[in-house]
Order: sequence, then C-alpha cells, then structure tokens
Amino acid sequence: MSQEKKKIGLEKEKEVDLIIINWKTYKSRIKFFDDIIARLRLEGTPICIGIYTLGFLAQFWVIYLLGIFYISGILCLDLLHLHLLLESVEQAKKIEDKFEKELLTVTHKLTSKKRTILHYLGIGILYATLFIVGIFLIIVNPAKII
Repeated sequence: MSQEKKKIGLEKEKEVDLIIINWKTYKSRIKFFDDIIARLRLEGTPICIGIYTLGFLAQFWVIYLLGIFYISGILCLDLLHLHLLLESVEQAKKIEDKFEKELLTVTHKLTSKKRTILHYLGIGILYATLFIVGIFLIIVNPAKII
C-alpha cells in the first residue's frame, strides 16, 4: 500500500473516530435530558399535589393558586428539556444516517413520530389534569375568599 493510501486511510479513520465520539456525546445528552424530564415529572407532580393538599387543609385559595404557578414552571422546564432531548435525538439520527445499515441504528429504532406524538399527548393529559384540579379546588373552595 502506498504512503498516500495509508495517509488517506488514517485520515478517514480519524474522521470516523470523531464522528463516533460526537455520536456518543449526543447519546449521553439524550440520556441526561431524559433523566431530567423523568425527575421533573416524578418529583414535580407529588409536590404540586402536596401544595393542593396544603391549600385544602388550610382552606385558603391562594395556596391553590401557588400550586398552579408551581406546576406551570414545571411544565415550562419539562417542555424546554423535551425540546433539547428531541434536538439531540435528531442530531444523533443524522450521524447514524452517515453509516452503513446496522452499525449505528439504536436512535432510529427507539424513536418515531408516533411515539413523540404519544409523548406530547401524555404530557398534555398529565399537566391538564393538574391544572384542572387546581382550578376546581379554587372554585369549590368552601372557605371564604379573602
């Protein structure tokens, strides 16, 4: 093999290594954002319900309002991190598209438009329920509005 062919081969190998490192970085970002989203939902929802419970026990409607504001903030953070997650997924898929079939395909296999739509539907149901409960508690609060 000539010196030029070896040089081209090494350059191509280095390029592939950089692409793989880039792909791994996106995969770690995907895991990070996925963990953040799960933590927001798993910790944010019970805290919101706790705030509503406190408002019910105190019979003070402003506490319900605080619960609604709290869950609004959690929703904004959730959507922000979901957007960053989807952006990382798209970048990982672009990298996978450069390689031959079956070499790097995990992102393609785990994601789809249908799953993303179902994800948004689930988010809508979760947060709509928490908002509706908060508004319902304000409306039917037996305590006098001060």
